[in-house]
Amino acid sequence: MRRTLSRLVAFSLLLGSAAIAPASAANPPAEAASAPLSSSDTEADAGTQIEAAALVRDLVAYARAAEDPEALLVAARILENENIVLATADGAPLVIGEVRGEDIPIVEPLTLLAEARAMAEDDPAILRKIIDMIASEDRGFLPQAIVYTHDLKGSGKLVMRARAQGGRPALVRVRGDGDARLEMLVSDESGREVCRSRPDNGARGGDLVCRWTPVATGNYRLELINRDRVWTRTILVSN
Repeated sequence: MRRTLSRLVAFSLLLGSAAIAPASAANPPAEAASAPLSSSDTEADAGTQIEAAALVRDLVAYARAAEDPEALLVAARILENENIVLATADGAPLVIGEVRGEDIPIVEPLTLLAEARAMAEDDPAILRKIIDMIASEDRGFLPQAIVYTHDLKGSGKLVMRARAQGGRPALVRVRGDGDARLEMLVSDESGREVCRSRPDNGARGGDLVCRWTPVATGNYRLELINRDRVWTRTILVSN
């Protein structure tokens, strides 16, 4: 079963990312429209990071349930290859811009490798792989992005705070599991709406995307709202 799981993961990574469903956002104010994203790849990168994070989340859940250290090894490699770490959104700031050792609990490759090492104490071959990977990770790992996970209860709301740099395009992308209608709202310090994103015709599924370029560095408030009564698993990433 372990070998089969690892092969499935490797195959899914080889195929690459699935096509990303378009999201519609309400017309933003002039601040958001005045400066487009500097790179056309930014939004696609966010979609790829979300897909990798979802795969890691599911692999870790499987590994813990089945006590499978090899699944944790695969998850650690995905984090390293995609240059991301995972964090729980509850009570955490939304990091926009360069990640600088944020003081929040994260799941990084070393976290998963340490957990895998404890599981593999009776398997010398797997233990050697883990020790070699730990030695490699000890040389340093600076993630490109923090990807946040959150289970949003029915009719619930997630609120996150963010600080965005003036003149630098900001992007936040959210994906649910397709069970609930989601809506995202970004507002500035004065409470003015900067961006609102929701699927067309109230449909379930599809990504929510908000993009804007602050005139000056400032604080922002992000609200992710569940418009249905069922809970949904969500993943958020910013640039």
